[in-house]
Amino acid sequence: MKIPARNSRVAFIGPTGCGKTYLARSWLSLHQHVIVIDPKSQFSWGSSRSPERRGFIAKNLADLQRKAAKTIKTGDPIIYRPDASALDPENAFGLDAVYEMAYQRGNTLVYIDELYFLANGTDFAKRAPWFFRCVIAGRSRGVGVWSAYQRPSWIPLIAMTETECRAVFYLRITEDQRRIDSSFGKVDWQALQKAKHTFAISTDLGVSPPCRLKA
Repeated sequence: MKIPARNSRVAFIGPTGCGKTYLARSWLSLHQHVIVIDPKSQFSWGSSRSPERRGFIAKNLADLQRKAAKTIKTGDPIIYRPDASALDPENAFGLDAVYEMAYQRGNTLVYIDELYFLANGTDFAKRAPWFFRCVIAGRSRGVGVWSAYQRPSWIPLIAMTETECRAVFYLRITEDQRRIDSSFGKVDWQALQKAKHTFAISTDLGVSPPCRLKA
């Protein structure tokens, strides 16, 4: 399949260990100017392009801004690992500030490796205005919004329906399956359940047959 463009809106949906982060990493590695929001402190590139080796890991917004300025010419990726306090629902503005920076910078793909940390709580659209500005108006500025999450039933519908491409792994909870089916078209859940590390691609054109992750 054609890998989504840097300024697209993409979701990777599935439970822990299904392979969604592996798939996201393989697609992200094909783009430059990537910022990964890593709230679980588990994301790693595992390659010579790795920001772990280059030192492009930020633990606060000021450090992220400095590293973003350094990489604006090289296109090297940055991993942002906020501290625990930034993950509290009342501190959503701290994560949303990454999207503000991306919008102002332009030509930047922001991937959050668990959207629930930003979406947790009520009034998501009010608490994360820059996330939604990037989703709605970021394309012309070259801003991509890619997200991973385990439970679609926990994610506000508006954040899901603005996506153009969804990589959907097997979901164990019926409520989650129904939300995907009703929002984007019916997925062959039985086929995904039978084979590990398989996923379906959901776009406006429909839902694909199961695809298997490459080893």
